[in-house]
Amino acid sequence: MNTIDKDFDDRLRRAFPNASSPSTDDGILGESSLAARTPSARDPHATRRIASTSLLGVGALAVVGVVVTSFVLPSQGPLFTMAESGQGVASAEMSSSDMRIGLWVQYEYEAGEGLSTDPGRGAVYQLELDGTPEALLEKLGATLGVSGEAQKSQYFDPQWPSYFVGTEDWTSPSIGTTWTGTGNWYYNNPAAYPEPICTDVPLSEDGTEGGYQDCVTPEPTGELPSVEQATAEAVELFRATGLEVSAADVRVVSNDAWGIGVSAALYVNGTETALEWTAYWVPGPLLSSASGHSVVVRERGEFDTISPVDAVDRLAAGAWWGSPATSYYYGATGIAGATTRSPDVSVGSAEDGSTGVAEPEVVPDPGTPTDEPTDEVPTAEPELLPEPLPEPELPTEPEIIRATVTSAESALLLVWDASGNAWLVPGYVMRYGDDDWSWLSVISLIEGIIEIPEPMPIDIMPMPAPLPEPYIEE
Repeated sequence: MNTIDKDFDDRLRRAFPNASSPSTDDGILGESSLAARTPSARDPHATRRIASTSLLGVGALAVVGVVVTSFVLPSQGPLFTMAESGQGVASAEMSSSDMRIGLWVQYEYEAGEGLSTDPGRGAVYQLELDGTPEALLEKLGATLGVSGEAQKSQYFDPQWPSYFVGTEDWTSPSIGTTWTGTGNWYYNNPAAYPEPICTDVPLSEDGTEGGYQDCVTPEPTGELPSVEQATAEAVELFRATGLEVSAADVRVVSNDAWGIGVSAALYVNGTETALEWTAYWVPGPLLSSASGHSVVVRERGEFDTISPVDAVDRLAAGAWWGSPATSYYYGATGIAGATTRSPDVSVGSAEDGSTGVAEPEVVPDPGTPTDEPTDEVPTAEPELLPEPLPEPELPTEPEIIRATVTSAESALLLVWDASGNAWLVPGYVMRYGDDDWSWLSVISLIEGIIEIPEPMPIDIMPMPAPLPEPYIEE
């Protein structure tokens, strides 16, 4: 998206008062490789249609792009102050007393052999809201076939300014947005979800059972788009709602009898970010939900970064944490390929002849006689009260887990400032284990570029002493 403010030249002159100010005609504005022409520019007919859903109209949105406005100088002070809510996310110390039993651990990280000691440079980007919420919802409504006038949500709050078009009572399709941060929006089509089938369960004669409705969601019927169809439709949908992507950029995150879901991330200058567009289809096929963002990505300058070895020291603090691309959370196989297994069921193989299912233990029926009957009248055994459980032995010191960081990948991390604005800053994704999930993210900017608030003190409260047993007079 090529966005040029009317007073841009004046802003440049104010930023460089003692130098000749460059003009917007001198090429200071640029676009990243993801910025491209709008669908109407690529297609002279301008009207696009998703084959199985026919939801896209002529109201295409402009494509997210990068506007280079790197006139913020480090000498002017920090670019922004990090929000305090992000602190402690990566901290391994658990302050809750409920977590102290078996889970009170503290990680100590060290740099492994081969981890780079070279510093570098990295760009910082600010994510600014694009336009107004009313204009966004009007364009999205034309694109996704939701009519009506944009208005404030019943949940509107100055700190959480939410708007919608359509309805909020789950009776018809709607689109909502929260006009802060990245201007995230969400489309929902309740008609895509089948109505549950409910039957009345009568009340029993003694009044102890029944008296309610038993509701069951019917099995899905109808066809789903294939992976290829969903990918093609997602490309068209994402392009029309602000993200320039190709089929190779679309990731299938779920695919079963109930629906197929896909996503694609925003890339900035070739680097994947945490911002994603999503779409989900149910049998019909019907587009049941979609989501995205409405931002202009502005480059605020390029700054020095510390080396991966030096960044290891920041891991334990947690204050230097930021969100990497969601592909790190999917692992090597992705969500669609992930499998789960019951922790109590062993899995065998065909070679050893096992079935992978644990054989149930045969317990004799206590009501089945095992001896010959006698004329003796059994005496009632005295009821034995259960022995009280021993008091758990609580740790007085945290368990120390030492982890060696073996690799560091450069990344753009999504962070939030104290005013609720979103930024993309350079960082590393550091791996310290052999699996896909043993990693942490850390900001790599040198100190002083952004302000990190002092970490909030963590008080480990001692466990309360057990209450004395009640005294009962005989």
